[in-house]
Amino acid sequence: MAEAVISNIVGTITNGGRDGKAVPLKREQTGSVVSSEVIGREDDKEAIIQLLLSSNEKENVTIIPIVGMGGLGKTTLAQLVFNDDRVASHFGYRKIWMCVSDDFNVRQISQRIADKLDRRNYGHLDFDLLQNILKQQMSTSKYLLVLDDVWNEDRVKWFRLKDLLMNGARGSKVLVTTRGRMIASMMATDTHHVYKLSGLPYDKYVNELLSMSLLEDELKYPDDEARHCKMHDLIHDLARLVAGTECSIITAHPKIPGKKVRHASVFGSGSPENSSSKVKDSISEFLCNAKKLRTLYYHLLVEKNKTVINLLANLKYLRILILTESEFDGLPSSIGSLLHLRYLDLSKNYHIRILPHSICKLQNLQKLKLYACKQLEELPKGTWKIATLRHLEITSKQEFLPKKGIEYLTSLRSLSIHNCYRLSTLVRGMQHLISLQKLCLTDCPNLTSLEFSLNSLISLESLEIRNCSGLDLRGRPEKKEEDSLEGRRRLPSLLNIVDLNYKKEQIEDEEKKEEGHQGLQKLRSLTFVQLPKLIELPNELKNAASSLQYLSISNCDNLSSLPDWLPQCKALKRLEIKQCKMFPSPPGSQHGSGTIISPSQGPFFHALYLHPFILVHH
Repeated sequence: MAEAVISNIVGTITNGGRDGKAVPLKREQTGSVVSSEVIGREDDKEAIIQLLLSSNEKENVTIIPIVGMGGLGKTTLAQLVFNDDRVASHFGYRKIWMCVSDDFNVRQISQRIADKLDRRNYGHLDFDLLQNILKQQMSTSKYLLVLDDVWNEDRVKWFRLKDLLMNGARGSKVLVTTRGRMIASMMATDTHHVYKLSGLPYDKYVNELLSMSLLEDELKYPDDEARHCKMHDLIHDLARLVAGTECSIITAHPKIPGKKVRHASVFGSGSPENSSSKVKDSISEFLCNAKKLRTLYYHLLVEKNKTVINLLANLKYLRILILTESEFDGLPSSIGSLLHLRYLDLSKNYHIRILPHSICKLQNLQKLKLYACKQLEELPKGTWKIATLRHLEITSKQEFLPKKGIEYLTSLRSLSIHNCYRLSTLVRGMQHLISLQKLCLTDCPNLTSLEFSLNSLISLESLEIRNCSGLDLRGRPEKKEEDSLEGRRRLPSLLNIVDLNYKKEQIEDEEKKEEGHQGLQKLRSLTFVQLPKLIELPNELKNAASSLQYLSISNCDNLSSLPDWLPQCKALKRLEIKQCKMFPSPPGSQHGSGTIISPSQGPFFHALYLHPFILVHH
């Protein structure tokens, strides 16, 4: 669809009329579309289909415009609806697709509709006779008419055509696609019938740019999703042109930007010694004056209590602050005054020991990155107060995470715990993280248990556990939850003894919620690496059978079998088993070096499971 945006821009420039108005590009007179190539419009499709199938309309014929900017996929969406089996069954053969564009000739449109309904040619008839025939055709039974790419703003022309269309049988629908909001309002039966098409999600755009090689994925997640991207030089130049004077890259020999800069990246030679005092003074002067700065990426090594650290309090409007690979052992308490801050990255600060408690005042903070902060002693005890936090990466020297901490961050989407070599367990309250989509545990050798059921993470899409040699996933948390549930079953009688007003219904509701946990049904990617205590996959993972697309297990020496629910994973695209000593190896391969790669085709996968090994040479 991004290609459509570009083509429409080009078309508007190259096809402009003499009066300066844009002339639309010619479109094909077809309602066919390959539905498998369309993504991100499932909800829109269902909403419009429900409007078409609805029978609670006041008038015989209902007109529903789809309106939105060029390139959003209005025509494609209309094609998806037009070809849906439910729509075909509802309207039968009386479905008509017509591309109108700028030539809104009432006679020609009427003739083409009559031709398609009777499969005859009415071009020789005068208009009066043609109108009579069309009215009779419309009245026999309900119909669906799609008027694609309408540009007509002439109300007289539209109402002449509308008079003919409104003779249709009850339940008839006219679906219109247009860029003009005024056109949509003019044509719609009622304002609530105007369907305003919004843009696609941010991802499903990134994928389009990747497919056109305008972005290049440099680093991927194991499940082949892009993690870091590099933009094409043309896109970079375009971005800089659009950014204008609001963005600036400051080097070790800077031309200090003006006060209008809102987003600044400061780069240098790599160490404070190689940066002259004049350069430092210039950068300091800039930061003192840039009081409306929104983004600061400071990639010069920050000396303890110098430069940017002392100037943070000036940057009241800062939204993004990146201070990676710096040399300071703490942040000033003034960071709590950055009330608009949404993104804070302190990764690879090897000397930072403590974080000020004032960081908990950042009530708009959404992402906090503390990756590879090896000397960090602990998280602030009030971390749970940052209710807006969605992404958290931790490296610390704590043995236990704060009891009143992470489990209260119910908005959390991703949690990554790296190189916490003292950490022995996770808190049980993590089952409250019902919005968590990604969980990553890496290099935590003393971690022995999760202390919560994976099954409680109902939104989890990606689970990755690496190099946790002491971790046992054999289901002890489930038993503890059962004990807790049994305790609540005994609770009413205990409460009655002390004559408390306790509602039995509340207890029963809680029991049903606990017993009804059906988490992991959204899990798409699962990775286990170097887990010597992994003997078999946790039983909770069977709930992911219908959603799992990527499964990788490597260097798990005691893994001896695959689960019996694995053949049910019909969505599975890739399955890898590598360097697992207890697991049988393919014939002719070195012991434990096999890799299973499985496509999603059901019959092939079942055959592969029965004879499961295909040796792949890397």
